[in-house]
Amino acid sequence: MTAQRQDPHERVAPERIALRLLLEEDAARLAHLETVNREHLLTGAPVRPEGWATEEGQRRMIRSLRTQLEAGSTVPLVITVDDEVVGRLTLSGVLRGPAQWASLGYWVDAGATGRGVASCAVREAVDLAFGALDLHRVEASVAVGNEASARVLERNGFTQIGLAPQYLRLGSAGGGWADCRLFQRINPAWRGKS
Repeated sequence: MTAQRQDPHERVAPERIALRLLLEEDAARLAHLETVNREHLLTGAPVRPEGWATEEGQRRMIRSLRTQLEAGSTVPLVITVDDEVVGRLTLSGVLRGPAQWASLGYWVDAGATGRGVASCAVREAVDLAFGALDLHRVEASVAVGNEASARVLERNGFTQIGLAPQYLRLGSAGGGWADCRLFQRINPAWRGKS
């Protein structure tokens, strides 16, 4: 079954939603999603380089992220519903030492929005960050005006910690610098093994 909307109010059962590592075989599906969701992703996605929404552009991105995974600085994931890729989620900028944190970024197909997919994926990512990765904090930024994404974070225990003017170059800003709300979630049970 596809995550595309039949009923815009139908929630996707959490057991149908999963995260898995990004694979080179995902390039064609991600290129398709980037193409059909171009307008939808303008609300909060960074400016995309030329050729990004092509299969080869996605392969280059996947190879780069897999190299960062091997270095321990990034955990690149895809969001699936019934094993079909419907979006991406990345824990990036993983810092160890005295910081022990990562930055969270995600997007889902327009047909999966408002159905609990992003909320469930973020919950799983926080479980990974605070469990296997043993991080103390996860942060995320949301473009001012992207209320849906802010609600996803708030539902998952994130709190807003500030506003960053001209924080990221986003498509919603016509490629210019966009103001972003900054969120974080602290791991209250941090074990400090890392």
